[in-house]
Amino acid sequence: MAGMFKAYDIRALNEELTDELCYKIGVAFCKMLQKETDKADVNIVIGYDMRPTSPRIAQAVIDGITDMGGSVTDIGLCSSPMNYFSAATLDVDGAAIITASHNSTKWNGLKFCRRGGVSLTYESGIRFIEEFTEKFEIDNIDVSETKGKTEKHDIKPEYTKLMCSLTNVEGPLKIVVDAGNGTMGMEVPLFSQNFPELEIIPMYFELDGTFPNHDANPMKSKNLVDLQKRVVEEKAHFGVAFDGDGDRTIFIDEKGNAIPADFITAFIAKFKVEENNNSGNIFYDLRSSKIVSEVVKISGGNPIMCRVGHSYIQELMTENNAIFAGELSGHYFYREFFNCDNGILTLIQMINFLSAEREPLSVYLREFQKYFASGEINFKVSNARETLNKFREKYSDMFDTDMDGVRFESEDFWFVVRPSNTEPVVRLTLESTTEKMMKEKLAEITALIMKDGTAE
Repeated sequence: MAGMFKAYDIRALNEELTDELCYKIGVAFCKMLQKETDKADVNIVIGYDMRPTSPRIAQAVIDGITDMGGSVTDIGLCSSPMNYFSAATLDVDGAAIITASHNSTKWNGLKFCRRGGVSLTYESGIRFIEEFTEKFEIDNIDVSETKGKTEKHDIKPEYTKLMCSLTNVEGPLKIVVDAGNGTMGMEVPLFSQNFPELEIIPMYFELDGTFPNHDANPMKSKNLVDLQKRVVEEKAHFGVAFDGDGDRTIFIDEKGNAIPADFITAFIAKFKVEENNNSGNIFYDLRSSKIVSEVVKISGGNPIMCRVGHSYIQELMTENNAIFAGELSGHYFYREFFNCDNGILTLIQMINFLSAEREPLSVYLREFQKYFASGEINFKVSNARETLNKFREKYSDMFDTDMDGVRFESEDFWFVVRPSNTEPVVRLTLESTTEKMMKEKLAEITALIMKDGTAE
């Protein structure tokens, strides 16, 4: 089990997620909620994505919960935002979804949240599940005399109603949508059928967790090639790609160019701040372009840098009454959606703005093209801690923060080196005021990392 309990979820190879282990995880999650609520009859939402192993894992988790006397609200096939919505709107004590998000078909995992859609971090709950799972033997488990019940619930109509209520289509739009054979192939039609002004060009809407066309990871440029080509061919207003569980979103402009996720953070943040009487806290992760904080400040908002991870960002938004947050990985978080990330709600933001405007998307993004960024680059290394320590020594005069990996900043450039929370790699992100310096510093820093590993 070593390594599968991550900072904000469980992620493992399919063969590692045995029925016995998943049963134990169900027991542990139930026990945790029973302890926190001081009641035996906790109710837990269980959902799952379209991966071949997801229904099996879900059933093992359900068996663990009900054997402990907990009840299960089974919402079946769903996206992660649907699962958050269930935890926030139903009378339940927590929720879990079986998904490996953007990972390939050989992976699966679990995400957890409490009542209200509050996601678990390692510190706030996943550690408990890990330690409990490691301690008890399945043959010695004390099964409750009163087995919990499982009831099915179709959350899709309620969820779709909320998404539609947040949508304001003022003119026709043609949008190419790449669902990547993930859950958004189910979710997007439920939403779009309510708006005849939207012409949706579907790509890979068939639910297939083997991902026959490309992995459901829109952060990798090779997975966007088909979408970029189709946007230009269709003369669409823009394109959008989702990950496997529908909480990550990447946009393509009308020219077929992929839009950096931090540009979208700045774009949405600008209008969220304006809607909030030119005020409000906006969170952005430490890998994001400086343009994000600059745009937020100019709009009247308060930009706050934070660490990576949906669970941590959600906690910070709640504590600081934030109105919006964005990650470089394409996760966007909304106060009107329980501070959770939501892919289709991000699409709705673009629909609401662009359907009311006359200019192409690329025009509105020009003001953000001020700096030169490397994008996020992955490296496999033998020891991430030692790699990070080398940077602390070499660039000590530039040290900015170690809230998540290490971040260094000077007047002309900044960079972040951080270990992944979901994969065995370190990630580098760099930005500079000139393209020449960006390339020079990228080569310098890459060479230092390559002494310890290899580029992916």
